[in-house]
Amino acid sequence: MTEHSTGRSSPRLQDGNRRGNSSSTPSPISDAQMRQFIVDIKGQNDTFLKQQTEILKKLEQNSEDIVALKTENTNLKTRVSVLEEKFVQLDQYSRKDVVIITGLPFNEGELVIQLEHTVVEMINEITNQQFTIKDFVAIHRNGRKMKDNGRPPSVTVKFLRFFDKDLLFTRACVNKRKESYGDVNIHHCLSQGNIAIQRQIEAHNCVKFVRYMGANRFFDVCCKTADGPDFFLNRIQNYEQFIHELNNVN
Repeated sequence: MTEHSTGRSSPRLQDGNRRGNSSSTPSPISDAQMRQFIVDIKGQNDTFLKQQTEILKKLEQNSEDIVALKTENTNLKTRVSVLEEKFVQLDQYSRKDVVIITGLPFNEGELVIQLEHTVVEMINEITNQQFTIKDFVAIHRNGRKMKDNGRPPSVTVKFLRFFDKDLLFTRACVNKRKESYGDVNIHHCLSQGNIAIQRQIEAHNCVKFVRYMGANRFFDVCCKTADGPDFFLNRIQNYEQFIHELNNVN
């Protein structure tokens, strides 16, 4: 009887089927392989934790560096602010004997000796003193042409002694010599730093006027109120101090 007639497969076919089935089934993982796999995972995890720790340390160090830099930056800003204020005060101190006169009539052919005589005569009239040219270090025009607005160039006057300059301002405020020199005004010679401070204070909406006190090199600030009398803030050196004093009043 043939293989087909009996319904049985040949031994060779059965053996082939067994080999085919065994190749499609995954082989089980041994205990040794599992242990090695766990060791590898643990090693990778330890490496990750170590890297994470190093990153956290660097972040912490960077945070400390940032705090240190912020502190250093704040200290530097403070030092710069102090140095700037000292520079402004030193610059102003070098101008303590100097006044600026505006509105003094000017002619194109004006000679220096004529200017000196006019200025000394005017100061003598205001102060009721007998100054001579020897009481001044310098008297000169700040320019030799009329300004575009038709005003004459200003005049710089440097006194030999500070108290003579202070006397001029005191008597000018008391006497108000407008009958002879109505268009003439006398000003302190402010440094650029103090000019900036004065303009900053004047820009505040409660300020009526700012007056520089040459004897002590401070500002007196007249402030207005909505429903009360004006009041003064005295001995102001900078805008920050002005705001602080103003807040204390309010």
